[in-house]
Amino acid sequence: ALTSSTTEALNLVGGGLVSSGYFKPGGEDIVLTSDQEHDGGVSVWRHWIDAGFLGGIETVDLPVGAEFTAASVVKAFRTALADAKAAGRRVSVISVSHVLTTTGARLPLSELSAHAHDAGALLVVDGAQGAGNVHVDLDRSGVDAYTVSAHKWLLAPTGSGLLYIRSGRAQQKIKPALLDGGFKAYKRSGGTVPYQTIAGLKYALDVFDTVGGVRETEAHAARLRERTRRGIVELAVRYEDLRILSPTDATSSSSILTISFPLQYSNKDVNHRLHEEYGLVIKQVHDGEGGSPLIENCLRLSLHGLFTSEEDIDKFLSALEVILDSMDAEDDN
Repeated sequence: ALTSSTTEALNLVGGGLVSSGYFKPGGEDIVLTSDQEHDGGVSVWRHWIDAGFLGGIETVDLPVGAEFTAASVVKAFRTALADAKAAGRRVSVISVSHVLTTTGARLPLSELSAHAHDAGALLVVDGAQGAGNVHVDLDRSGVDAYTVSAHKWLLAPTGSGLLYIRSGRAQQKIKPALLDGGFKAYKRSGGTVPYQTIAGLKYALDVFDTVGGVRETEAHAARLRERTRRGIVELAVRYEDLRILSPTDATSSSSILTISFPLQYSNKDVNHRLHEEYGLVIKQVHDGEGGSPLIENCLRLSLHGLFTSEEDIDKFLSALEVILDSMDAEDDN
């Protein structure tokens, strides 16, 4: 289905779970999520808690850096499911990001969906940082719902998003009013759609096709990620506690690379100088984003496979070294 964003699509999922009766008034079921989610990925569950249809949200603490692997994620969620069952709490939904906004870590969806289904739960995925960043195989993933903000990695116009709901049980449990008329673009339950936005989305998808699709852009971004990683490792010899929070395991990595700075180098100040002096636009990550204490004093690089180049990476690494050196000199004075 066409939507305006990931957040709207997730709200449709939440409303659809109520419409079908999967969430019931006075319900005590819980939603299981991670401690590194974007706020838009959990706000829908807070809404239905406040409305009296859910009993709560429980978070699973995820590691960063080399400790983040598919096995560590699966173990953490499997343990959380077992703990909930032992305490008599029913997990009705596992809600996670495909790619974490904090570190770019990629979650193992097929394994998580298997454990969710074994527990009788649905797997709902925030794909805002997934589609266009990494290859997405919805059939193999086993997810029950996948949501997309196409204006991010797919480079479509703002206001273009997508919602996928797996046929079968998922569509029986997720029944938003918008889809009463079906999944086609124009339907009696959805009304007129913004054709200019749809045309822009098609154009963006066509651009990806001309370069061989997301697999090609993902491969290019992986080379850029490794080039950046090597540069940061070299700088870390001089700047103690400069480290990469993104996974080192390739299968858990994406086109996002998050760097944590020693506390004497404010990420806000470093980011300001990168922009003002070098024209580089970098994402400043909020401390504790999603609730994780491991996310502190970070900058996040988005290495898009369509337009980020090796020269861009070298410019960033050179600029970063100059800035850190100058900040050290200022402290000495």
